[in-house]
Amino acid sequence: MAYLIIALMGPYAVIPALKDPDANIRTAAAAALAASRDSGALDVLVAILKNEEYWSDRSNAATSLGIIGDKRAIEPLFRQKLSAFL
Repeated sequence: MAYLIIALMGPYAVIPALKDPDANIRTAAAAALAASRDSGALDVLVAILKNEEYWSDRSNAATSLGIIGDKRAIEPLFRQKLSAFL
């Protein structure tokens, strides 16, 4: 469903779904943003990576950032990985 929304309305339409109470909806929204490869989602995904309490949401954000491939995501991804060891 999230992919259909992106196709019809653009990637920013699924951003509110990243805060849905249902983990499956949040996962689908992150995957849809990754599939769009739109670097405009970078700030939202980095914020989730840094601040979200659920590891699954942080993992989905990290995966989406990697798929999008914007070089600006390298530092936040590295910092997040490094913080796991501290």
